[in-house]
Amino acid sequence: MQTGVTSLVTLLSCFVHGIVGCSDTRVYSSDYDRTCQASYQCIVVVSGDLCECGQHCGAISAADEERYQRDIQDSDGCGFSVSPGCGEDDPVSRCRELEAGCVNGVCRIVSPDQLGL
Repeated sequence: MQTGVTSLVTLLSCFVHGIVGCSDTRVYSSDYDRTCQASYQCIVVVSGDLCECGQHCGAISAADEERYQRDIQDSDGCGFSVSPGCGEDDPVSRCRELEAGCVNGVCRIVSPDQLGL
């Protein structure tokens, strides 16, 4: 039953956004490998519903970047390469300004001083 509810929510979301043949547009950093041994193994990603403003920035292992990029392409619903008119709340611009680092074996968003910059 949970799958049916999830499909219904996705279908309603697609209807509201006027997307024909869209798939689930939610991509969460927590769904990807976040393990690391060093900060260079981590990357910053946008996390949340790709068709809405207000997504947040997360960090994942660079080893899982290909799967993350594939999932974004598969969601395809909103043309995520350009945020959906979010203005100052544009997640793509916001996330580009952040750094990812390895903290206790987990990729996280970190401040430059945590990276020794």
